[in-house]
Amino acid sequence: MLHSLFLQINNLTGHIPSELSGLVSLKSLDLSVNKLIGEIPECFSELKNLTLINLFSNHFYGRIPDFIGNLPNLEVLQIWGNNFTFELPENLGRNGQLLQLDVSVNHLTGTIPPDLCKGGRLRTLILMQNYFFGPIPEGLGECKSLIKVRIMRNFFNGTVPAGFFNFPSLDMLELSDNYLTGELPSEISSNTLKSLTVSNNMITGKIPPAIGNLLKYFGDKFFAGNPNLCLLRHSSCPFVQNSAQASHKRHTTSFSTSNLIITIIILLTVALLVVVTFIRIREKKLQKSRAWKLTAFQRLDFKAEDVLECLKEENIIGKGGAGIVYRGTMANGVDVAIKRLVGRGAGASECMSSIAGSYGYIAPEYAYTLKVDEKSDVYSFGVVLLELIAGRKPVGEFGDGVDIVRWIRKTISELSQPSDAASVLAVVDPRLSGNAITGVINLFKIAMMCVEDESSARPTMREIVHMLTNSPQSAPSLPTL
Repeated sequence: MLHSLFLQINNLTGHIPSELSGLVSLKSLDLSVNKLIGEIPECFSELKNLTLINLFSNHFYGRIPDFIGNLPNLEVLQIWGNNFTFELPENLGRNGQLLQLDVSVNHLTGTIPPDLCKGGRLRTLILMQNYFFGPIPEGLGECKSLIKVRIMRNFFNGTVPAGFFNFPSLDMLELSDNYLTGELPSEISSNTLKSLTVSNNMITGKIPPAIGNLLKYFGDKFFAGNPNLCLLRHSSCPFVQNSAQASHKRHTTSFSTSNLIITIIILLTVALLVVVTFIRIREKKLQKSRAWKLTAFQRLDFKAEDVLECLKEENIIGKGGAGIVYRGTMANGVDVAIKRLVGRGAGASECMSSIAGSYGYIAPEYAYTLKVDEKSDVYSFGVVLLELIAGRKPVGEFGDGVDIVRWIRKTISELSQPSDAASVLAVVDPRLSGNAITGVINLFKIAMMCVEDESSARPTMREIVHMLTNSPQSAPSLPTL
């Protein structure tokens, strides 16, 4: 009987074979660092003896099946560096055996499952660079077995569990780039902590002396980005109270307006998504009703004069809102389709090889494949979201050959201290000033996922709707634009 299957680092492609579910005695499955795609097969629920699942650094997507949380002996689950979406299984860790969990760098959302440390054995918890939200479960604050906690770059809020600073073996605690609030605990008994980062949150008060002793090792930058957090060397921080009061007043007057505006934006984007889906379905029906054959070519063996001679009334084979399509026979005998696009402004027109779609919205892969699919529509939808956020047209405002996607990427790459909030503030439409930043950050992240150059890295339309309708809620203490 086979107990271990290690196929890591092999450049494997395609989907996971469902036949592997027949290896019912399997305990360790490692398919990491390959080029596999698709979802985790539901039939793997038969592998009830699994203790280790390593699927990291592939191109998997979709939901993590609920049966993963039901595996009675699961100890290690490492699936980082993929495109998984939706929530973690609610019952994950309930078997009391979980030792290591690493789901970083995916598109996961929802809250942290409450029973990850039910058996008191969890050592490694890595959730960074996802879309998790909500408070950190109290149970994790009592998980004394933890050695490494890395949950930065999410949307967590609430206070940091005091127990994190009292674990006997904890050596890494990374909480930066969230929306954590409250004060740091006044006492710390952990003598093993070697790495601590809480930057870019909403933590207030002074750094307690016990933690302040660690500053000489970690430096100020690991506490920066908390406007109301005072470093130990500061004799007084009079702005803390005033800032908190001002923030409360500002929130009282603008909270309802901000929520309304963000809600309207979300509703508009969902409505736009429905329209795009409807148009896509209609296009598929039209394609089926027309026996057209499109041929892509990369080398042109004819001259511009050959093309112009074909632009005659008798050669018309189709008309549309974007222009007229002609059939043309070149000097070498090759038949080609020529689309004459009506230019905007001055009534000009130009002849070019057939390209479907509006410049600025076209997915990059279409330029060399002339094929579109759902992920091409996702790219176009992402461009629309960036238009809403930046208040700019997709092309024409950034110089020759530069569209809104490239402009935003260039702008972000030039930031001296990059973060989600800094990226949004660098490109956001000034007319959105005064609104809560959380909703805009969420839309911005979704938009940047949609305009990934690799189509496999983009979420599906269904996943986008889920992320839009389950966006993290703004907390009263969050900043405004």
